[in-house]
Amino acid sequence: MHQRHRRIMRRMMEEFFADPFDDRPGHCPSPFISRRHFSPECDLKEKAGSYELTLEVPGMSGGDLKITVSRGVLTVSGEKKEVRETETADCRTGERCYGAFRRSFSLPGGTDIDGIRAKCKDGVLTVIIPKPAKSPEEVKTIPVES
Repeated sequence: MHQRHRRIMRRMMEEFFADPFDDRPGHCPSPFISRRHFSPECDLKEKAGSYELTLEVPGMSGGDLKITVSRGVLTVSGEKKEVRETETADCRTGERCYGAFRRSFSLPGGTDIDGIRAKCKDGVLTVIIPKPAKSPEEVKTIPVES
C-alpha cells in the first residue's frame, strides 16, 4: 500500500473513531470538514477583458474574507467558523468546526490592481482581475561597442 493511501486510511479511521465530545481546539467530528485545514476549491476563467477567479467558501460571507495584493501576488485568506446545535427534550448537542485558509495567485505583469473587484454571494467568492493593457511590441536594436 502506498504511503499516501496509508495516510488517507489512517485519517479516515481517526475520524471514524473520534470522540464526538472531544473539545480540543480545532477538533471537528464531521468527516466533511477537515480538522487540520480548510482549502477552498477554485476556478480561473479567461474573459474578454478580464480574468475571473472563483473560490467556493460555503458558510462564509465577505466579512470572513480578506483579499490583498502585494508584489504581483493576489492572496485570499479567511477563517471558517461553523456551529451546529441540536436540541431535543432530553438532549442538547453542539458541534463547532473551525478552519483558516490562505490561497495565493500570481498576477500577470502590468495588472491594474486598483481595477480588481470582488464579491461574495451564496458561498462563492468571485474576484474580477482586469487584463493588463497590452503595449505595442517594439523592436529595438542595441548597438554593440567594440
